[in-house]
Amino acid sequence: MEVTETLRLLRIHRVARISLAWVWIYHGLVPKLLYRDWTEIRLLGDAGVDLQLIPSVLQVFGLAEIGFGLLILANWRSRWPLLATIGIMVGSLLAVAQRSPTLLTGAFNPVTLNTLMIALALIALWTLPGKPASKT
Repeated sequence: MEVTETLRLLRIHRVARISLAWVWIYHGLVPKLLYRDWTEIRLLGDAGVDLQLIPSVLQVFGLAEIGFGLLILANWRSRWPLLATIGIMVGSLLAVAQRSPTLLTGAFNPVTLNTLMIALALIALWTLPGKPASKT
């Protein structure tokens, strides 16, 4: 592969992986830990979480999402965080569709967010340095 093509793929990979990590970190920090967004509270309530436990569950989920974003960065050459992201996004979208379907029609909803995160994870997988793109 030509050097300029390799650099181009490395740049694409870097943007995709950093963007993916940023979304994980932001969604763990801002709507869950800092502001406890009503949508997050509603999602947990619709999932059957007791109202009194929601603040604790939000804290655990927020910390887990921040940690997962950091893992994506720390495991730069690993495929598993990218594959896990795809699985988590598919699973959470199905869960929202089942438990909170009205949230699927609003602006900046789980359909668009999860689809974009899946796309970023795929782009990062396909441009992973040292991994043949055809085997992803």
